[in-house]
Amino acid sequence: GPKADSELRIIITGKRKALSTASLDSYLRALSDTSCQGSSTVTPAAPIPLSVTLVAEQSSDPKQRKFGDLTFIASYQLTSTDERFGGLSGLDFIADDKLLAVSDAGRFVWIDLNRDGTAPVSARLSPMHETSGAAMEAASASEGLAVNGSFALVSFEGDHRVLAFDIGRCGASAAGAPIVFGDYG
Repeated sequence: GPKADSELRIIITGKRKALSTASLDSYLRALSDTSCQGSSTVTPAAPIPLSVTLVAEQSSDPKQRKFGDLTFIASYQLTSTDERFGGLSGLDFIADDKLLAVSDAGRFVWIDLNRDGTAPVSARLSPMHETSGAAMEAASASEGLAVNGSFALVSFEGDHRVLAFDIGRCGASAAGAPIVFGDYG
């Protein structure tokens, strides 16, 4: 039958949970609990070797540093001897001196920046985890990334979906919690 306007049906890991639409906190708590699978331990990602090369400016006019509202600061080429590194597609700040990236192969890459927040100085890497907790396959095709609070929201090609990873609460062990509303899926 029809659902009451005050109730939103959410499916998280195949279980239906009725949450009030007025309770965003309840929804986020359920999403976090699903992602962290009951744990509150922050698991750090493993460090990887990182080589950073400042790339020469590409502009025909090196004095031009403004592009609309953006100011060009510098560009860097990042490489690693760790064969899992590469194919970075989504990138977002998680703090003034820390970036998070997703790779095309279903991995998170944490990039630490120097004190002024411009140059990469080190990196850590971890696989993303499916809702089951298993590491994602290398062909996961993660593409987009948006960081919101403690959550990394990741979109995927092929198997079109958005998963929420509570990296703030459980770090590299975060499992993807599906964001599914109503009877979709």
